[in-house]
Amino acid sequence: MYQLIIDLLPSSVSITSISVDKGAEVLISAVATDANSLDELITGLTDVESNQGKISQVSLESITRGRDGIYRVSLKIKPKSP
Repeated sequence: MYQLIIDLLPSSVSITSISVDKGAEVLISAVATDANSLDELITGLTDVESNQGKISQVSLESITRGRDGIYRVSLKIKPKSP
């Protein structure tokens, strides 16, 4: 799952933290310099072809834009059950 997320990550998006909860959901915090990069990331994660059918759900937990113009986002990614 980690390699898939890294492969789908646009160059202008940086992961600041990544963890896995008890339910095997992946929690990601990231920063991006522009909204288009976030859109590209979320599209890649939610598109069945792009995510190789390994992700069943992506939840946007929070999104903010600071005075510095940087977007901060938290995502919860639920993998498909085997």
